[in-house]
Amino acid sequence: MGDIEKLGLLKMDILGIRNLTVIRDTEELAREKYKSDFNIENIPLDDGDTYRLLGEAQTFGVFQLESSGIRDILRKMKPELFEDIIALVALYRPGPLGSGMVDDFIKRKHGTIPIKNIVSQLDEILKETYGVILYQEQVMKIASVLGGFSMGAADSLRRAMGKKKPEEMAQQREKFIKGAVANKIPENKAEKIFDLMEHFAGYGFNKSHSAAYALIAYQTAYLKAHYPLEFMASLLTSEMGNTDKIILYITECKSMGIKILPPDINESFKDFTVVYDEPPPSFEFLPPQVGEGKGGGLLKGGIRFGLAAVKNVGANAVESILAVREKKRFDSLSDFCQNVELRVVNRKVIESLIKCGAFDSVDSANLSPGKFRARMMDDIDIIMGSAQNIQKDREKGQFNMFDNSFGSGSQSSASKSAEWSEKELLSFEKESLGFYISGHPLSRFENEIKHFTNANTQNLQEVKNGREISIAGIISKYRTQVTKKGDKMAFATLEDLQGSTEVIVFPDIFKASGNLIEGEEPVLIKGNISAEEDSTKIIAREIFPLTNIRERLSSNVHINLKAVGLEKDMLVRLRKILSSSKGKNNLFLHLFFPDKSQINIGVDKTFQVSTTESMVKEIENLFGDEAVYFE
Repeated sequence: MGDIEKLGLLKMDILGIRNLTVIRDTEELAREKYKSDFNIENIPLDDGDTYRLLGEAQTFGVFQLESSGIRDILRKMKPELFEDIIALVALYRPGPLGSGMVDDFIKRKHGTIPIKNIVSQLDEILKETYGVILYQEQVMKIASVLGGFSMGAADSLRRAMGKKKPEEMAQQREKFIKGAVANKIPENKAEKIFDLMEHFAGYGFNKSHSAAYALIAYQTAYLKAHYPLEFMASLLTSEMGNTDKIILYITECKSMGIKILPPDINESFKDFTVVYDEPPPSFEFLPPQVGEGKGGGLLKGGIRFGLAAVKNVGANAVESILAVREKKRFDSLSDFCQNVELRVVNRKVIESLIKCGAFDSVDSANLSPGKFRARMMDDIDIIMGSAQNIQKDREKGQFNMFDNSFGSGSQSSASKSAEWSEKELLSFEKESLGFYISGHPLSRFENEIKHFTNANTQNLQEVKNGREISIAGIISKYRTQVTKKGDKMAFATLEDLQGSTEVIVFPDIFKASGNLIEGEEPVLIKGNISAEEDSTKIIAREIFPLTNIRERLSSNVHINLKAVGLEKDMLVRLRKILSSSKGKNNLFLHLFFPDKSQINIGVDKTFQVSTTESMVKEIENLFGDEAVYFE
């Protein structure tokens, strides 16, 4: 780089950014569905729905604005102008974050602290950054306007400030003050301005770089606000090989009300595709109207998994399947095997498609998915063998009147395999997709997770380093290591409904809970956050099975009652529920009033209750979802 500069040549960094592909693909989907000439280059930069999305930090999938730290700043900043997004990209770096510059910027933006410049000439230069010197271009502009520097000399000053060479800085200071005085700026103020420039030069960012990134961030935010189905489908396709990202974006889709549909041999294409709910007959496909405050596009629907997202299903296999499907739909596994190229769509491909449920829509009218998949897996050798013979006969020009007899139409398959258990069903889905789709092993522990955890893998980065947390999940994989003392410890991957994280299990904990790490049952881990620059891990302190977590961890049951609307018959019903739920936990009642005051109602210590799910549900049905908690 240095040698190139000395030769007078220009060095350029060319970046390949995945998000540009996402933008292009979303554009194409939008044009196709809404029959419009939509072009991302023509969107307004003052769209209210886009800034609302940014202000609420709903930015998973938005370029540069996904991390927990930057989402926290978005909530505080509430961007209103494109210039705010440019500033945000420049501010979210270690220097400005560590110096308190970010908080100062936000307070000035919202008028919490006044904007006071040393001289009025700085007002226009620093207007867009609320009096904060944020960009390298601003340093150059100040040097030019106030100090009389040429733009070339101002650029030399910028570089000198970045390198912080004392001798060179002394010369630049003298030159600036002399020029500022010539421009009728008092010498003492000129010195203060130079000190300010020198201080902020260490944090200064190239505005043109920040603006280019901010534009991509705004464009992706706009697409998410107005074309959510198309945008999320394109986003999922772009991250098809990244399991953690897929889990994150599927969770985001669900929070947006977008249905996630499993792979289907007759409906899926190579990539993730949008499936629209049927619009009314008179519906006109028009792009979302800007400024109406609606957001979220016009059409509702879901996103169908792409066949290429299924493990072991390569591009050639997908092409073979789609080539046949251009002519006909598949009505059975047998029909499928008879018509695809079995040298490409081999046994491993077909097994993966069965395991993820891609064949559930054929032959399964009277069978549950588990049973149907189990039978197909048992019959696969017979079906493929028969299909290969039929294909050989076709190549010879021979016709077989029994071509479609075995396993086609609505006929049941030959075997009578036992239905897969829910655990097996989900395990096979995880094996073929990398994650669960029709359910999750944690789903049946929803209430335990609600009552006994305070973190999940998605919000871990927002928790301060060293803080104690409780988190639930599945140990998906682990590796053991022997310490210098000869003790065994483990590094485990914990997965929950939001994603995954690493858990470090030191020897004493591994000795006590190694069976839980090596098992497949859901666990609750109590531990401390270990935050590094590029990752957040958990240091395990205790590990418990989720199956009996209430009995293990709870000793007290608390019930919150709202004074307003509390009737005598409700208290009578509560007494009946509690009387029939005898256990070992102490009971505490809390009565809350509209003014936020409360009365704690004493209960005799001899009256103890259980923590059964049926008891909790009965009380929550009576008093609301947050009525019961444990400790």
